[in-house]
Amino acid sequence: MDKVIRVLNDTAEADERAILAAECAARFSKEPNGPLALPWLTGLFHFNPLQGIDTIEQTLNAVKESERTELAVRLFANGTSPRLFEMTDKNIRANALKRLLLCARTYIRPEQDNVRDEGVVYDIDARDHAQRVRSGLLESLIATPGAEAHKTILELADDPLFAGDPDWLRFRAREQAAKDAEFAPYIPDTLVTLEKKFEAPPRSRDELFVVMMDRLDDIQHYIAHHKFTIRQTLRCIKQETEMQRYLAGKLHDKANGAYAAVEREPEDADRKKPDIRLSAVQGDQQAAIEVKLAENWSINDFRRALSNQLIGQYLRHESCKAGCLLLTCNGSKFYWEHPETKEHICFSALIDLLQTEAVAIAQEKNHEIRLAVFGLDLTDPYLKPAHK
Repeated sequence: MDKVIRVLNDTAEADERAILAAECAARFSKEPNGPLALPWLTGLFHFNPLQGIDTIEQTLNAVKESERTELAVRLFANGTSPRLFEMTDKNIRANALKRLLLCARTYIRPEQDNVRDEGVVYDIDARDHAQRVRSGLLESLIATPGAEAHKTILELADDPLFAGDPDWLRFRAREQAAKDAEFAPYIPDTLVTLEKKFEAPPRSRDELFVVMMDRLDDIQHYIAHHKFTIRQTLRCIKQETEMQRYLAGKLHDKANGAYAAVEREPEDADRKKPDIRLSAVQGDQQAAIEVKLAENWSINDFRRALSNQLIGQYLRHESCKAGCLLLTCNGSKFYWEHPETKEHICFSALIDLLQTEAVAIAQEKNHEIRLAVFGLDLTDPYLKPAHK
């Protein structure tokens, strides 16, 4: 049975895995105490881990309360089988491990654990195996990188089931966060590029985000202060596609080997691709830029652009989690009306408002994305009189 499951796990396609998971769940639920219950559960976790967790929770809730600990011990002791609770899918790993931990802590209480004296020979029983699996699940969660796992560990620290370990959990969360903050060492070629171009090519989402914002700052400085600036011409642009082409060209000129700037193709009529996309030359990370002529839109329009376009469409893929809403101002509109307070706010205040909301959205999403709002001012900069 185990060999058959391993072969199917290695060869089954996505639609076949769903059928196999449903069959394993049905067979296990029919006889959760039967001789083949654990192999069926093992198969279920291979083909659909979340359905496997659902099945464990439902099975334990279905039996008498007096029988739940014994059944939980038997089910979790099976977790010593190779890779049963490994959770290789990083998109579900933190939440799946949390659910398993809460289930294990609920029915396999630490205060009821076997206590084994050191140096004493003893026979390992199912309870010992279940305890080790419970501890292993916690260590797996703590070793999981990323903001979602960090948030999950802090949530467990506040859970009554972990009342004896809150400080230790918070310490381990900080420890893992510090590891996450470390960047990978540069390879020799990257160090050569750094010496020649005074900039290392971005390799991560955060590095690409920083490069993108730096380039936009450079473009703003060029428009405001360069002696060959064409800001007067830019102020005459009425079509966003024209502004997109100009900005894509400037970003391309300033790439410095760090990224490739790609403008949306004209035939993308469904508008499900960003106006400008930056693709890192090292790795597969991308950043999306949505361009708006600010004088044509309201504050609610900009909010929808943040939530529906940037987040809802462009930042869904794992390799594209950095985005910027870029607003240009040609000076023809002097204020925007705040939809809640009805206050009239200028362009700089508009950018501050939207940037604050963008930061809040990123925090709400547990920093799974990097989001910014950038204002490109096309008006003539104020210069102090030379003789006053």
